[in-house]
Order: sequence, then C-alpha cells, then structure tokens
Amino acid sequence: IIGARDVRQFIDTVGIFQYKVLKLLVTTSDFTSDAQILAERHGIQLISGSQVEGLVRRSRRVFS
Repeated sequence: IIGARDVRQFIDTVGIFQYKVLKLLVTTSDFTSDAQILAERHGIQLISGSQVEGLVRRSRRVFS
C-alpha cells in the first residue's frame, strides 16, 4: 500500500522539474487515505491497481 510518505517523495521528485509536468502516480496496489488527501492537495492523479486492471481489460477489448 502506498502511503503519504511515498507521495511526499514523489512530490519532492516532481518538484525538481522547471516545466509543467503531468503528476500521475500509478501502483499495482492501493493508496492510503492520507496519501489520497496529500495527492489531491498537490494536484497528483492517483491510479490504483484495480484501476490499472480495468484499463488493461478495456484495452484488450479494443485491440482484440
């Protein structure tokens, strides 16, 4: 499970860029509620494992 500490590290890493970046954090797991709150405050879009699964299923239908 991805926690607020992990999201904070992501924020620090993204912060080094001088230009606009898409803030997207993807995991095959899930996010704690604290991580979700922190991500929302910093404009980070979170994609959890269940969402990844759904995207893969949909892409298989489109490309088969």
